[in-house]
Amino acid sequence: MPYKEFKPKKRVILVWFYEKAMFFSLLMLFIFTFLLTLVAFSNVNVVEFYRPFLFAFFVAFNFTLFLVLIYEWLQKKYFVLPINVYVRQGKKIKKISIVDIKEIKITQNKLERLLKIGKVRIKTQEGEIILEGVHYPEKLEIDLLKKAHALRKERI
Repeated sequence: MPYKEFKPKKRVILVWFYEKAMFFSLLMLFIFTFLLTLVAFSNVNVVEFYRPFLFAFFVAFNFTLFLVLIYEWLQKKYFVLPINVYVRQGKKIKKISIVDIKEIKITQNKLERLLKIGKVRIKTQEGEIILEGVHYPEKLEIDLLKKAHALRKERI
C-alpha cells in the first residue's frame, strides 16, 4: 500500500442527513404543521394563502441542509501514506503515525451497512481520527494493521 488518497463516498451524504440533519428536518415539519393548524383556527381562507409559502420554506430549509452536507463532503479528503494517515477537512489537517496505532474500530449503523460504507476510528496515544464514508472499511482496517505491524518489525 504505497500511497492512497480517497474521499468519503457520495452515499455518506444520505447517512449524514440521517444522523446530523434529520432532527432539524423533523422539527421544521412539526413547526410547519403547527403553523398551518394555528392559521386554520384563526381564518380558514388564510390557510390556502400561507400553505404554499410554508411548504416552500420547508423545502428550502431541507435543501439548505443538503447543501451544507455536500459542502462538508467536498471538504473532506483522506490520505494514507506509507508512514502516516492524514484527514483534511478544508484547511484543517489531522495527522497520525501508522506505527503509533493502538486500536482501529469500525462502526456502521444499518443504513451504512446497506450502503456498504462505514466509519473507521483510528486511535493512537496522541488522539484519534475518524474516517467517515469509507467504502468497505474492513479492507482499510486490514491494510492499516498490516502496515503498522510491518513498520513495528522494521523498528526492531
